[in-house]
Parts: sequence; C-alpha cells; structure tokens
Amino acid sequence: ALIVQSATGASIETLDAARHAADLGVLTVSMTNTQGSVLEELCDEGICFPTGQRCGPDVSVLTTRLVLLYLLALEVGVSTGTLSAHEADALGHAIGQLPDAAAQFLQEEDLNVSQIANALKDQRALMMVGGGPNWFSAREGALKVEEESSLLCKAYRPAEYAHNAIALLSDEVSTVVIAPPGKAYARLHDAVRTARAARSSTLALVVEGDGAIAPDATFVIAVPEPLGEMLMPPLAAIAFQLLGYYLGVERGYDPDPLRPDDLDHARAWLTAFPFGSH
Repeated sequence: ALIVQSATGASIETLDAARHAADLGVLTVSMTNTQGSVLEELCDEGICFPTGQRCGPDVSVLTTRLVLLYLLALEVGVSTGTLSAHEADALGHAIGQLPDAAAQFLQEEDLNVSQIANALKDQRALMMVGGGPNWFSAREGALKVEEESSLLCKAYRPAEYAHNAIALLSDEVSTVVIAPPGKAYARLHDAVRTARAARSSTLALVVEGDGAIAPDATFVIAVPEPLGEMLMPPLAAIAFQLLGYYLGVERGYDPDPLRPDDLDHARAWLTAFPFGSH
C-alpha cells in the first residue's frame, strides 16, 4: 500500500505518485487537510483532517497528519499483532497526551523561545541535527525556520554533522540538536560538545529534566516529559514553528506569507506554482 500526503491534496508530485501507484494496482491511501481534494478522489481510501490554508508556512497541517500517522500505525500494530495489548494501551495513552503536552509547551516556553530568537537573529545560518525519527524533525524544523524567517537552515543526521559541518562552525553559525532520550542521544551530545569546542553557540531541544545535554548547550528549549524519540516529532514541529515565527519577527520578515509581499519573490512563487497548479 502507498500512503500519499498533501495538505491541499493538489501537490503535483503527490498526485503523480498516486496515479502511478494506481496504474500498478497498488492500494493507495490519501492523507490530507482539505476535503474533496483531487488526491482524495484518486485514492482508494482517504483520511482527512480539515484545517484550511491559514498562512504560507501552514503550521497546523503537519502536526495533524503526524498524529493521524501515529493513530494509523497504532491500529496496524494492533491488527497485525505487532503490538501487544499492553504496548497498544501505553502507546494509545501517550498519543492521547500529545495535545495537552503541546498546550503546556506553548504556555511555558513561549517567552523563552522568543528570547532565544532574539539572541540568534543575526546568525548567518543554523544547522539542525536529529537522529532516528527526529531526522524528520530536523528537516521539518529547518523548513519552518527558512519559511518563516528567511534564515538559511540545513538539516543533518548526527553522523553527517560530524563529517560535514565542522568546517562551517563559527560564532555566526549555530547548531540546533533535537535530543529526547533514545538511541541518538549520545551522538547528539557529541554534536553539542563539538560545536562548543569551536566556540559556536548551540540550542538543544530536550525533555524537561534533561541533565546531560542541557547543561552543555548555550540555549535550551524543553518539552514536557515523559517523551521519547518516537513521539517527539509533533512537539518538535511546534517548537520550531514557534522559533521560526519569532526569528522572522526579529529579522524584520513577515513570518506568514513566504515573502510574496516582495515583488521578486512573488514572481518566483508564480513561476514555481502557476495559478491552479497547487
């Protein structure tokens, strides 16, 4: 089966993938945030969580689809016997706690994130590092920082960072690590120590009570515990959406529209996505 995702249900590459899969006789499942989309009509099955297109960075669509993926994976695990009843109950409870954890994070960390953005606003670039499921979080975080603040941000896996990024470290290039407890934690700690040795600032996204990486980082953003690698992506997405927002404000960019308010960028958007194509 192929699961194809698109907020609008009209992304060109996603539609092409769905059509190709259908031609091959593959079961297709759409996951969108727009009811009645072309993608939904193309696929055999569909899951939709309507959100509406409220801004360019579209901050609600990714988090909702992540939770949908967790719920789908949970049901597949139960139906195939991959998860025991105890494991399914524990995972289901943890998924159910994510909205409350997100609300708590926004209430407790908003001011801290805005202050960190103020401290980082003059950096030339950020390097975002995540391992395991949070390699995805690094990519999404880098996307939101770039979309909302026009600050260059590159995503790395821990090993890539160690081999590729050291030559770039400076007092104008900061390292961001996504470091919940898990298999990647030790390597992410290595990344923080490496940047610190080069006198380059670091920002660590950790769970509350972290006692190893947090003391070594220049800046810390904490999400509510208990939380491991697997369930970190939704809260990481929200944390970096917030960081990107405040970086945009501090750097003098409107964080909402992806810069079509600038004529050259408006031309670029219309070149990449002509009217009616997305």
